[in-house]
Amino acid sequence: MPAFRAFAVVTAALVVGACSHKDRPTADSAGGAVSTDQSDISHPLSVTPTAGGAAQVTASDGKSVNRATEYRLTDQNFSQFVKASDSLAALRKTDSTVAQTLGEQISDAGNGTQVSATDAGIKHLESNPVVNNAIISTGMSVPDYFVASIAIAQAARFLDNPKAAPPTPALGKNIEFLQAHRAELQTMMSRTQAK
Repeated sequence: MPAFRAFAVVTAALVVGACSHKDRPTADSAGGAVSTDQSDISHPLSVTPTAGGAAQVTASDGKSVNRATEYRLTDQNFSQFVKASDSLAALRKTDSTVAQTLGEQISDAGNGTQVSATDAGIKHLESNPVVNNAIISTGMSVPDYFVASIAIAQAARFLDNPKAAPPTPALGKNIEFLQAHRAELQTMMSRTQAK
């Protein structure tokens, strides 16, 4: 039954992601959403959207996607997330190993972190010591950063139309939280767009 639940959660996240793309002028591919819209808060290679410009969600990240539906944004974890994302954006510009790690597609195609591992998205961030340390230096663990990136992206997609959001345990409160922190979110998004 737990495997079925994880499958159901990942499937629901993909459906929500697909449905929320209908008003966006983008092209979608079988490999994931490929966006030409610079305001999109998603790694271009990930089907499940993420915020912060660093995380990629794979089929092996079902537990994190499930946790994101229950993850509550607070002043503390949002501040830590923004600091970590800003730090990673700055490091991406100055450290070629960080730029390479964050630019890698997580796949079984022979490059990047292999998705056959459980929690490949988290392991990908942990695989580069500079990336890992930039996140944990804020007081946030890499798994929490990863889950927050999904939760923030899910809530941000419904900022202007909260009634369209699916009824998950934390999404409504997270949308309200981001509405109150819209300026911070927009500033972070502009700094963390993957280049």
